[in-house]
Amino acid sequence: MRKFLILTLIVMGGAAAYFTFFTQASSKHSLTEKNHSMTEASPTIKEVTTPEGHSVWLAPSDTPVVSIGIVFLGAGRRAAFQSPGLTDLLTSVLDEGAGPYNSQAFKTRLLEKNIQLGISANHDNLVITFRTIKENVKEAFQLVQLMMTAPRFEDEDMKRVKQQVGASLEQSLNDPKPVGLEALHGFVLGDVHPYNPRTAECIKNIPTITAHHLRDYMAGHLTQSTVQIVAAGDISSGDLSDLVDPFVSSLSNQIKQTTPDRLPYQNLGGNLNVEMDIPQTVIYFLQKGVSVNHPDFYAFFMINRILSNAFESRLWHEVREKRGLAYFCATNLSNNDLNDVLTGITATKTETVAETIQIIKKEWDKLVAGGVTQEELDFHKKNAIGAYALNFGSTLEIVSVLLWYRQRQLSLHDLNQRNLRIQNLTVEEINRVITEQIKPHELAFVTIGKYQEVGSKR
Repeated sequence: MRKFLILTLIVMGGAAAYFTFFTQASSKHSLTEKNHSMTEASPTIKEVTTPEGHSVWLAPSDTPVVSIGIVFLGAGRRAAFQSPGLTDLLTSVLDEGAGPYNSQAFKTRLLEKNIQLGISANHDNLVITFRTIKENVKEAFQLVQLMMTAPRFEDEDMKRVKQQVGASLEQSLNDPKPVGLEALHGFVLGDVHPYNPRTAECIKNIPTITAHHLRDYMAGHLTQSTVQIVAAGDISSGDLSDLVDPFVSSLSNQIKQTTPDRLPYQNLGGNLNVEMDIPQTVIYFLQKGVSVNHPDFYAFFMINRILSNAFESRLWHEVREKRGLAYFCATNLSNNDLNDVLTGITATKTETVAETIQIIKKEWDKLVAGGVTQEELDFHKKNAIGAYALNFGSTLEIVSVLLWYRQRQLSLHDLNQRNLRIQNLTVEEINRVITEQIKPHELAFVTIGKYQEVGSKR
């Protein structure tokens, strides 16, 4: 069983608030604050420096619910590369008891105090979120701190959760989407790299992982030097600092982390067919992306929306609306520590796979040959800016936005400039980036199903 964040957002695509935020100052704490606000519709974000020097992003409001986000940079799946499945097990067993509380008692305490807890690991980072009512924030922080410093990892709980995680992974081996995504990773990045899920290896390795392995991993990766914290809701800077400082101080101060080199690509422009007996064939396609720190990131972000922003996108119109070949055809930017990719997915009848692939390739060619129009760009700019406000509708949504920026080690200035940078994009700039970054000849395809074509097979 994998535990994911309660809410998942495509943060760069949309977000916003329908309530008014205000700032609070506390004179009894030696802390500093910097206020940042993006638009009238978005919250004011405060950068709070605690007495012990920890930087925390806070979106204060008068809503009685407080949400907290904690990210451990570099502690995701790639850090456990030598022990496949370790982060899957850790994120599933971490809340199975801590300190004086066994598994049932810990979960009962969370329930009694109305604390919703989420634990997940992505390619690069491990993320913990929790939300509760204002009066229970202190105990929520204390329970999470206990979970981080004194997890029980009892034998019976470990055995049960290993079986749950293993069963979930076994089930995914029959699901064309995770199978296809893993095949795509292997085809374009190689079978052995930190981002390959290696599901079969995870299933084999998880039974061998011990409580000692988990504690050692936590001591080396869930540390004072890797933690970043964000918050939203009715909590003052001073009260938040009183909770953050002891929490961070309780973490390990080990420094074991190294960042691997950026991942090289292979087989760009190639095709891979994965045989699976399913009614429809799933199609993945991929090309190189652009880093969030690249000066052309927002132009590339807008190009992605023009290609695949639901009802008004080029792929949606050509694949679904015009020809009825698929129910959906979507692309997504994935910005990771070790690579940046533009990945697409659709699914169609086996007999129309070749036609669907040709249409996708044709849209890449048309984009390079003709660029975009002013009308097209204006529509998608307006949509991207307007939809962004929808991401600030609750404290947990706000925390998700802030975590997106913190995981990529961006600043509040980057967050605040997002809409302005999109608004300032020009047709000339977009078309220049299309010429430089959109590569039809490097578009790789992986199909999962009964479809057969000349190319690599698995």
